[in-house]
Amino acid sequence: MSGGRLYYGSLPNGFEDVNGAIVFDGNRGVLENVRAASGGGQVQITGFLQYVNDAGLQFNLAAEVSSVRVRYPEGLSTWVDGQVSWIGTPQNSLIEGRLVMHRQSVAPNFDLVQSLLRRNEDSASLPVIPFLSNLRLNLEILSAPEMRLDTLTTRNLQTDVELRIQGTAGQPVWLGRIGILQGEIYFAGRRYAVNRGEITFLNPVRLEPILNLSVQARVQRYDITMDFTGPPDRLTVTYRSDPPLPTRDILNLLVAGSPRETSLEVSATQTVPQVGADSLLTQALRSQVGSRLDRLFGAGRFRVDPQISGIGRSTSASVAVEQQLSDDLSILYVTDITSSQQQLIQAEWTISPKLSVVGIRDVNGLIGVNFQITLRFR
Repeated sequence: MSGGRLYYGSLPNGFEDVNGAIVFDGNRGVLENVRAASGGGQVQITGFLQYVNDAGLQFNLAAEVSSVRVRYPEGLSTWVDGQVSWIGTPQNSLIEGRLVMHRQSVAPNFDLVQSLLRRNEDSASLPVIPFLSNLRLNLEILSAPEMRLDTLTTRNLQTDVELRIQGTAGQPVWLGRIGILQGEIYFAGRRYAVNRGEITFLNPVRLEPILNLSVQARVQRYDITMDFTGPPDRLTVTYRSDPPLPTRDILNLLVAGSPRETSLEVSATQTVPQVGADSLLTQALRSQVGSRLDRLFGAGRFRVDPQISGIGRSTSASVAVEQQLSDDLSILYVTDITSSQQQLIQAEWTISPKLSVVGIRDVNGLIGVNFQITLRFR
């Protein structure tokens, strides 16, 4: 055969440009030097097919996969290498093997956890396809060393994947973990460094991710830490700071830029709060003009602060554009939407975890430099 094609239903990958030979010996056909293209990579297939009078069609196939791109879930592309086998009959078969991910890319605004949840809900309402329901899975998925992921809301995210996909092709189940070793996450317009992170899959019946994530950001002279735990629909967050602050002051610092600007009454551990206008406006603007800002300012990020205050500024709605020039140097430009004259520029250089230098040009054109030193006493 030469130039053949093979696709089935909604499976993410098929075969194109199939070339090779099938040598028949009685009721058995042996594949010889069969190669195909799939997802921009190459697949080499070996094995045999045979027809038995009592059992019908049987097959025992093995595939060597090289740089094949798999689009699953929708919005996430993964390039894999490895070996896979397919054994059984059309009524009862098994795909098993070991695949190593060495590269990933995502569509704008892709959310892995929400995508998995949505796919789990959708799979329950899909019509039952006998072939996919009878196709069992037992695939080990690993990541290559130092595999990194960059999206609109993450930067230099280093992941460690150890998953096993089981269940059926019609309703797959993930077991294992996706570890986040390091990187940065942008949340509500602010940049957070990842201390540790992990998405675990423990339910053998349904797709149910459990998030355990700790992120940290430096705001003013405080190191703010947020710990997220639980499933996405029941996510809780714990706030901590160094030097220590009450939870309401930490939220005031994150939202208003000062630990005592407003009075936000929250408990130390609670369901993740919706930050009102800040969160809604930021997400709406990001979806509309986020890519344009990226083209203008490189890795620039922005946030809308209903009550951000500072030197010589009133507490009115402001738009802030942040440019991260390097891991330790950032520039923040803040302008009051009610007045073109109310503008503030702030540059922060983090020399070490204990020492940082902040330069400020306030709304009156005055320039100041602050040296921030963090000391701990036991």
